[in-house]
Amino acid sequence: MPVDPPGDPPQLEDLLGEPWRAQVTALRRYVRKTRDVRVAELLSLAFEAAAAGDAAAAGQHIAAAALRADLRRVQQAGRWLVRHGPDRCSALIGLALLATTAYNVGLIQEKRALGRMPALDLRRVPHVIASLLADPAWLAGFALMLLGLACQTVVLTFEPVSVVQPVLASGVALVLVLRVAFFG
Repeated sequence: MPVDPPGDPPQLEDLLGEPWRAQVTALRRYVRKTRDVRVAELLSLAFEAAAAGDAAAAGQHIAAAALRADLRRVQQAGRWLVRHGPDRCSALIGLALLATTAYNVGLIQEKRALGRMPALDLRRVPHVIASLLADPAWLAGFALMLLGLACQTVVLTFEPVSVVQPVLASGVALVLVLRVAFFG
């Protein structure tokens, strides 16, 4: 069915008035681009209703055409939504929070473990390494820091730095809170 009735005047927009002009123009563009016959039929029904003086019915047909067009656009954009949807972003932000928490808790744990160890002589590097590797508390802190770095790497692989960096930077506040809680 044709989008417009035969003959130039009157146009659907002229019959319904200015508030409908942008919506009808967008729907016409959509029909020209996609050749969606159902949306074209709904616009023709809207014209017939508007020509008969039933603006409410015309508005319902235009709304149905817009809904149909939007549903089709959503279906076409489905793959993009899966790749870039809010659920994925939320999961990655959660992973960034886990990353900064693990890293900073590991940092505090290492600091506590080093505070309990006897003084280390940096001239005897093998002895220092053996002392650190023998301390389970220091190893737990080191493992947490590695986990945090691994999570940061994963998050930064999928999200831009501008999204992730503010979350990772919030770890500074976490360090301050943990420092007060553990060290007074």
